Amino acid sequence: MYYYFAASLPYLEYGVCCVTSLDAFLEAAGRLLSRNDYALIEQALSVEKGGVVSDGGHRVIRAWQAFMQALRNQWVTARAAQFKKDPASFMRGERGAEPAVIEAVSRAQKAADPLEAEKIIDQLRWAKLEEIGQGRFFNLDFLIVYALKLQILRRLERIDSVQGEHIFNEYCSTVSRLR
Repeated sequence: MYYYFAASLPYLEYGVCCVTSLDAFLEAAGRLLSRNDYALIEQALSVEKGGVVSDGGHRVIRAWQAFMQALRNQWVTARAAQFKKDPASFMRGERGAEPAVIEAVSRAQKAADPLEAEKIIDQLRWAKLEEIGQGRFFNLDFLIVYALKLQILRRLERIDSVQGEHIFNEYCSTVSRLR
């Protein structure tokens, strides 16, 4: 249990800039957590980049990885249908997506621009983290969910920054070339 560390962290709200950065959180976690617990937080953060955790991983990480895999597979299915391709060769694991995932991907696909689509998906991811972390306080589960939420907030900040505008424009030009 990490009572003091968890209690000292500011409340996180989707879309609201936080006074604690992911880097500052990780630096404090590196000092205050056991080596194994810190490694689990790093492992959880790697799932965003497609990192795969073995079946022996932590409960929160397994749930997050399963959700992210279902989300990616739903995107693959939606994109494949749009381009009249077979999604099977692009999917990983089982397809099984929750209705909320299917609905959010559908809304994101119909969004006016890629930025709006990204925000729809980020809101879905945030809601899933709220669900995974429900009733978890002062323990490693809470800290893993907190780190993952900070990762989403950092991503949103990058999207809204000048660098984010450049990346967004580059993304739009790449997508338009694919059509």
